[in-house]
Amino acid sequence: DIKEDLKEVRKRLSESHVQVSGRYHVLPKRLEDDYALTPTELGSGFNGSVLLARCRVSGEKVAVKPFKLFGIAPAQRRLLRNEAEIFLSMDYPQVARLKDVYQDEMELRLVSECLDGGELFDRLATRRTFTERDAASAAYQMLLAVNYVHGKGVVHRDIKLENFLFDKKDGDHLKLIDFGFSRNGPRAQSSSAPGNDCERAKASGNEAVSKADFEAAEGHYSHALELLDSEGFAAEQNPLLRATLLCNRAHVRQQRGHWRRAVEDATAALAQLNPTDSSAPSQKLRVKALYRRGLALEQLGQKLRAFGDLNLALKLAPTNEGILVAARRIKEVTPSGVLDGKPCAVSWEPEHPYCTKDVLRIADSDRFPGRLRGFTPLDSNPVVKFANGIGVAA
Repeated sequence: DIKEDLKEVRKRLSESHVQVSGRYHVLPKRLEDDYALTPTELGSGFNGSVLLARCRVSGEKVAVKPFKLFGIAPAQRRLLRNEAEIFLSMDYPQVARLKDVYQDEMELRLVSECLDGGELFDRLATRRTFTERDAASAAYQMLLAVNYVHGKGVVHRDIKLENFLFDKKDGDHLKLIDFGFSRNGPRAQSSSAPGNDCERAKASGNEAVSKADFEAAEGHYSHALELLDSEGFAAEQNPLLRATLLCNRAHVRQQRGHWRRAVEDATAALAQLNPTDSSAPSQKLRVKALYRRGLALEQLGQKLRAFGDLNLALKLAPTNEGILVAARRIKEVTPSGVLDGKPCAVSWEPEHPYCTKDVLRIADSDRFPGRLRGFTPLDSNPVVKFANGIGVAA
């Protein structure tokens, strides 16, 4: 039964660390609750037509690919199972992103990002020739996508110009689509230890950041995170390294304007860190993750949450000028009264208890000129307030 097959798909993906629970929806949740379908056909393939839809909340355009769940031949059933499982497990800049999956009694529908730039085939047919630079860029991105897919042990089996789409008109960012013919196979083997491959991918990401090539950096960090799940990697090394990679990817996603995904990465990085670990590497990563999540939340208009994250970061790094400037900026643009009376964080995370003795030690130090000892109006926990008006709560 195809529904039992799909149930097994969800179980396998959950066990392999792929975030499925918030993206795979079953009844009573329906696609129409979240998206407004249109009759506009974006394309068609072996598995059916692809329709245009819009998110009811954000208005974002998406592509919806429907599959019937009854009266289908065994071969089509296998293709459907493969596409659902493999597409859900993909997360890479050069691969189209599957946003949601909806399953009801009659259909399974895949909701992916809408790529408006058209096929690589059509652009080449229109231009007839590419410049050397454009050809090199296209070939490089195609190879990045294929390398990523093969690294996950997947064979696409339908690589062609028609299956590479540009993200927008006149843009040059390519993404691989259509995993209907793909197959799972053995994960690509490396002659070196998984940890070494991961460190190399991390180093490549750092190098790309130094060259301001944030798209390539995101790909390298995503690849490194994939390697962390590979067989044979020491489990005890995962949390701190994973948090570092997530924090780095949050940064490059910020640089690319992908604010929501930056928030997701920074939040995942914080989840990897033990709140009771006071070691310097762990605390430094916590500050970075809070800072980057705060900046991304600010861009999303969530000022209170952003202010809370930045103040929590200041608690750990009270002299960090970048965090101080960001927190001051939010305070200045927030309507009067919203943050008044709460100079410290307004949304504390429960796993971070107050540490009064640490703040008392700061307050008694001569290292911070211009500080003023004060109290919040809500309780008697001490607060160190700096000359710029930003408070650090105990």
